[in-house]
Amino acid sequence: MKILGENVIGCTSMPLLSTKAFKEAGGFDESFKANQEWDLWIRMLQNGYVKCCPEIAGIKHSSKESISNSRYKRTDGWIRLLMKHSRLYRKNPKQFFKATEYFSGEMFNKKMYLTGAVVFMMHEFFNVICRDI
Repeated sequence: MKILGENVIGCTSMPLLSTKAFKEAGGFDESFKANQEWDLWIRMLQNGYVKCCPEIAGIKHSSKESISNSRYKRTDGWIRLLMKHSRLYRKNPKQFFKATEYFSGEMFNKKMYLTGAVVFMMHEFFNVICRDI
């Protein structure tokens, strides 16, 4: 599942969703401070609800108030995403490593400097959840 490695669908402003598919997938998980749309896309794709349009659907604009500008919210969102979908990541280790690389790259691009310890911690998390396999 490519969606596990990166949010290939994008932010909530881009897709058109049917109310039925949204509700059947459980809607947004309000415990997420960020990545709630990515979590929803993962759940919707498991149910086979996504169809893609090859044309550009919109342009994303960011502001100082956006969730993605908050280091705390972004980190919380990443940790929740990885924990919630740990079962899927166990089955898709390449996508787990891609997601953790994306996470560290996103943080560095936002000038939210993380030490190598955070990336190490993410990989250790994966080793722990894979012990049952």
